Amino acid sequence: MVKRMVFVLVALFILSLSNLVGAEEPAKEKPLPTELPIVVVKGTDRSYLEVMRTRTLSFMPIRGEKSMIDYFLQVTLGKKTYSHFLSFPGLERRVEERVKERLPSAEGFIEGFMEERREISPIVLLEPRLSRLSVSYTPARYITTRVKALSLMTIRGEKSLTEAFVQFPPRERAYRPLSKEESPLPYLYISASLAADDNFNYRLDYGRKKDKMIHFLSLGRYSAPQWITYEKDGSALGKDEDWLNTRFIWDFGQNKNALLSINGYQKKMDLPEEKERKKDKVGLAGELTFKLQGDNIFKITGWAQSTEVEEDGVSYQDFNPGAQLELEIPQVPLNVGIRAENSSYADKSQFHLWIKDEAIVFKIIKGLSLGLEVGIKKIEGVASEVLPHIKLTEQFNPKLRLQVEAEREFYLPEFDDLYLSRDYIDVNEELDKMVKLWNYEAQLKYELSSVADLSLGGFYNRGEDIIWNWDSANSLARPEIRNMSSWGAKLDLLLHVGETLEQGISYTYQKAENLDDPGKVIPHYPQNMFDIWLIWNTGGWKINMGAEFIDRRYYEEDIDDEIPDGWKHRFEISRMIGENLEFFIEVLLNNNYYLWKDYKPSAQKLYFGLRGKLY
Repeated sequence: MVKRMVFVLVALFILSLSNLVGAEEPAKEKPLPTELPIVVVKGTDRSYLEVMRTRTLSFMPIRGEKSMIDYFLQVTLGKKTYSHFLSFPGLERRVEERVKERLPSAEGFIEGFMEERREISPIVLLEPRLSRLSVSYTPARYITTRVKALSLMTIRGEKSLTEAFVQFPPRERAYRPLSKEESPLPYLYISASLAADDNFNYRLDYGRKKDKMIHFLSLGRYSAPQWITYEKDGSALGKDEDWLNTRFIWDFGQNKNALLSINGYQKKMDLPEEKERKKDKVGLAGELTFKLQGDNIFKITGWAQSTEVEEDGVSYQDFNPGAQLELEIPQVPLNVGIRAENSSYADKSQFHLWIKDEAIVFKIIKGLSLGLEVGIKKIEGVASEVLPHIKLTEQFNPKLRLQVEAEREFYLPEFDDLYLSRDYIDVNEELDKMVKLWNYEAQLKYELSSVADLSLGGFYNRGEDIIWNWDSANSLARPEIRNMSSWGAKLDLLLHVGETLEQGISYTYQKAENLDDPGKVIPHYPQNMFDIWLIWNTGGWKINMGAEFIDRRYYEEDIDDEIPDGWKHRFEISRMIGENLEFFIEVLLNNNYYLWKDYKPSAQKLYFGLRGKLY
């Protein structure tokens, strides 16, 4: 209780401190800080436009991204979802380079509040993952994750081959800004909802600009005293989560800017047999960006993160500092960097050197481009690995695009990625192997018409990867590394009618095999997954409904017993009250869906809530 009070008081202090600095002066007409873009008409039918923008110094997202802490730092918060509902266990594979957090740009933060049409997301590779708290903004009316599909080459550390699949796209518990325009600074958004059994959650977001500094503050809480039922003894298990993130961005002119971020997260949850587990995390990150001659950009990034998991007086801790240097040469374009970090829990350091060209164009083949990266990574006590990454894109015409991608992954399983983001898991102190994977993916995207998009793709993975094996003795999942392969296909169909109606259907088939012992299964890899959703918005009314299906899953590699298949459903209706307040009712239904074996969410939940823009 004391920690919680301190947590809130610190947030309020930071909020009030920034307000004391002084009020914003009325906006005045000023010359444009940059030149306007030049639009060039191309093509024999004059139907193609090329926009040539002046080069500016961006507010630089950090290379890489942590898997769990979506609610801490994101480049564009608008592409994430404020979600507390349960997602299917198991379905996200981690990309090799993820920094403790991705520092958001000022531009990206503001863009997060803009309307944006949802795109079909890339193919995803699946692995066991429990429900993931994702509590950042969704921009506008869509409460699904929008991923910029088929880009030439994503920033290192983004999930390119391995976009999070299930959360299918996540559409649960969304906090959507109410304005269709950009949210100007300053702003203050708040959202809160209540349900039976003392369920409560809230979210507050504040942003302000003073002279050359921009300040963002985000904090929230999720409390569910009867979050899930443990069916072995019928007990109700609860959890409480609190988070706070504050960041400061300084613009020192055209040639330099800086960013500082501080975040905190804590969780308290019940375990079977009246046990309790606590998780805490504190992170600090900063970045300096310099614009050099020839529009070249040099970045210096540093971070430190402390994570702790405590249960029955036993504490597991990890301290993870790191640093990175990066040079971008836009005219080539070329990216060169070096990165070093250490994990106190694993007692290992790792070093990574890379060089990358994001857009190699072949003049002899129209529409063909290549993204190429080569890296060398060294982990203490393990031989170095060469890490190639190639992405080939063919734009046949404005409506049809094909992308083929291959990537080598080599990384040390990280403490917070394993144990902070997942619930009802056991810490494996003997997990000392590295993840070594080859990932392959192909995706064909076609715009059927102005109101329909179709995407078809396939994937194949092979190598040593993390599985989540069930431990029947303590009824918890345990991370282990196995030599395995998985392959499958994904089909997406998206229909949209302006800003009024959107409907989507997504189906994924996959198969996983144990290469060390074909007689054993790969637990928590469902073979069939299906998702359908509908979003309707008119006259101040909004309806958002959907259903997700997950096939039967093995839960232990040595036995053929399965977790049964199940559905979960969601229905939300909301109504605008004036211009800045929205009232919503949300119903969550569970039809035989299990998070893990013996862990079953409530059959139904009814939420009442408000979302509002105070200013």
